[in-house]
Amino acid sequence: MNEIRVALIPIRETDEYLLKFLQELKKNNFHNVVIYYGSNEKDKSFLQKLTLDAKVMILASHQGRGNAIKSALKYIKEKYHSNTIIVTMNGDGSHTIEDAMRLCNECMISQDTFFLGTKEKIINWEDKVNNLFTKTMFRISSGESLNNTTTTLRAFSYRLIDLLLTVKDEKEDYDSNVLLSCASHKVKIKEVDLTKEENPNFEEKEKILENEIGRLKENTNKVNTSKISFVSYILDFALFLFLNNIAKEHIIITNLFTRIMSSLFTFNKERVHKTDLEKVFKQFLIKTSGLLFIETLLLLLFIKIIHFPIFVAKLFTEVVYILLYYGVKEYILKEEK
Repeated sequence: MNEIRVALIPIRETDEYLLKFLQELKKNNFHNVVIYYGSNEKDKSFLQKLTLDAKVMILASHQGRGNAIKSALKYIKEKYHSNTIIVTMNGDGSHTIEDAMRLCNECMISQDTFFLGTKEKIINWEDKVNNLFTKTMFRISSGESLNNTTTTLRAFSYRLIDLLLTVKDEKEDYDSNVLLSCASHKVKIKEVDLTKEENPNFEEKEKILENEIGRLKENTNKVNTSKISFVSYILDFALFLFLNNIAKEHIIITNLFTRIMSSLFTFNKERVHKTDLEKVFKQFLIKTSGLLFIETLLLLLFIKIIHFPIFVAKLFTEVVYILLYYGVKEYILKEEK
């Protein structure tokens, strides 16, 4: 029985490139399953254009990448049979049809193996941290090592669907958890180096270049934001110590004033990267107010009850504030995804 190749493409936002990409996949005998998990109503009208070349599924808003992949796998399990090879791909041009075909060919030979297509370098610092963590956990679980655990170009056979449906996490951590689950269930994982024999056409090269530039811009913005935040914390710390020498008995007022000043500095510098300022400002106000309340309570605890020196107490609360700030920020970003 000849194997059927299914391209599973989870997307959070649409791209005009996707239409031509699906047509090319179909010409190369792929069955396409597109699963949309975004929240933009304009995207949904574009998705109608894809129905001639793909099975299109739309999840309710904020379902997450993990839910998207699981929903598509349930559909594939119901509609296809054991001779099916599935490859997960991005629909933004970062993955090529040639790469998908190579992975599928490898998977046809060894259908009990989970394949990773590795080509791109990891340049995003968040991906580097995630890659390091997953690599370490995978090494502990299986005794083997992987180079790139963040790649989303993956191929596996129909027989692994049941296992993948049991993997925990409904959002962005699903891909990492898949590898850890494979390790715990003794499923072999093999990396395929796709940098060899690579010959994409001009349009694919152009699209890959555009995506690389976009990622570089995103990373630059994150670096700039980190620098702005660091300056803000130094400003808050220094201004608090200065004003405390003037108004020693008014710790709450001093802390409130300095935190508002440093937060407004951060918001003013970061707002150039935002589009929906009203939404961002509301989030900023709620987040800052809540964290300021916690910080002030801790400051009073350290100074009035534990009797720490003001310098040490403020340093501790500053560290706690930073950790909570970035924790809340990451939570908001994940919820928006």
